[in-house]
Amino acid sequence: MITAALGERASAAGVRFVPDARVTAIETDGGRVRSVRAGDREWAADDVVLACGIWGPAVAALAGVGLPLVPVGHPYVHGPRHTAPHPPSPFVRWPEHHVYARDHGDRDGLGTYDHQPLPVEISGLTEGADRPWPGDLFDRAIAAGLRLLPEGERWRPAQRLNGVFAMTPDNLPLIGPHAEVSGLWSAEAVWVTHAAGAAAALDTLMFDDPTAPAYAALAPDRFGGQPEDALRRRALSLYRDIYATA
Repeated sequence: MITAALGERASAAGVRFVPDARVTAIETDGGRVRSVRAGDREWAADDVVLACGIWGPAVAALAGVGLPLVPVGHPYVHGPRHTAPHPPSPFVRWPEHHVYARDHGDRDGLGTYDHQPLPVEISGLTEGADRPWPGDLFDRAIAAGLRLLPEGERWRPAQRLNGVFAMTPDNLPLIGPHAEVSGLWSAEAVWVTHAAGAAAALDTLMFDDPTAPAYAALAPDRFGGQPEDALRRRALSLYRDIYATA
């Protein structure tokens, strides 16, 4: 609903959306972005913003730029649909157990980070962000999470989802310009909980002050010069720290 509402407002402001058009090239000349090829058309562009989520590294590579982002699988389950009126419940987190639960209105849901991280290769993400359920690795983690619910409120999963999201080497988003290619920007690894702030930061960087010190910690090239394998290991090591309280 939020995405649809924002899309409607953007369209009303003059934004044009081109659905189902896969980006196949980002053309540069003299170290500057010139155009984007998507579908059967080439679009001239002075600025290009990479906001591709888990596909960010693949699209960034079209411009010859590396992006320190690692897609990982994440277990989430829905309970059975409620058969009687059900009072609304708050969003609940157990940070010490790396577990969270939420009320979906007609059913409940639960997710957990309390398992060995499961990296996902971008080449396998051709149709969407859902992957096959890996079995025991996620089953054990979900079972442990469900035991945190009050005894009379526990349920058996009716639907299992292995959704993929993006990790970075410091658990912060990648927002700002790419020094290697003028006119190329990133807004990657952005969670819905801080999406509005990320948009405001990018707006400031693009239109007011591209070197704003307040956002230096989010610069996409802040890991420059560090080995790719080391960055990948660091990102995966932070998976269970999503809810770190220290």
